Amino acid sequence: MTLKILFISNKEWGRKTFRFFRAHTKHHCDFLNSKSKIINKIKNQNYDYVFVLHWSYKIPSHLLKYSKIIGFHSSDLPNFSGGSPIQNQIIKGLNKTKMTAFLISEEFDKGPIILKRHLSLKGPLSDILNRCSDVSIDIIKNIIYKKKLIYRSQNYRRTPLKRLSYQDNNLKLYKGLNKVYDAIRMVDSEEYKKAYVILENKLKLEFSKAKKKTKSILCEVKITTKK
Repeated sequence: MTLKILFISNKEWGRKTFRFFRAHTKHHCDFLNSKSKIINKIKNQNYDYVFVLHWSYKIPSHLLKYSKIIGFHSSDLPNFSGGSPIQNQIIKGLNKTKMTAFLISEEFDKGPIILKRHLSLKGPLSDILNRCSDVSIDIIKNIIYKKKLIYRSQNYRRTPLKRLSYQDNNLKLYKGLNKVYDAIRMVDSEEYKKAYVILENKLKLEFSKAKKKTKSILCEVKITTKK
């Protein structure tokens, strides 16, 4: 049976997942990264599945009746629901978590859970996001080839965490080598703004490619004049 599937994402790892299924399956696969086109796309295309892989916006509740709309969250829900789950977990000292696939509901990150898979939080963010794609591919394969999905309600609730801002990339907020190392690597991806320090002489230092040693951190530093 050929399925009609929509992939929604505003990050490259979500597009990578879409490209895998377009290239390696016979299913009809579409990709969307535009908020303004979501309503018409879901209402008019009669998709069997809509996979929301990395998205910063709430899916309008009136669209939920048109398809199975499944969200992906890079934490072991209900833990670390809300914004910036990868960064918030790294700040808390976690180096492993789970990716959760859940049925999107009217409440943000609160829908019934479908599947979870292990996800390593080690290394720079670019590596973690590549793993997100690999794990999401495994989850989606399991979902679309199951005869019947089993849903498990999230039986306890947590206060959603706030999405981090660029100000949270300021290394002056973090104390000790381990925390500074984590603060650098948790945003070290081409799609994110780098960790930084602004000096009194208005020079801005941006840090990437961090390597942690016993008593030091080696990394690349870009120095610019603060605007």
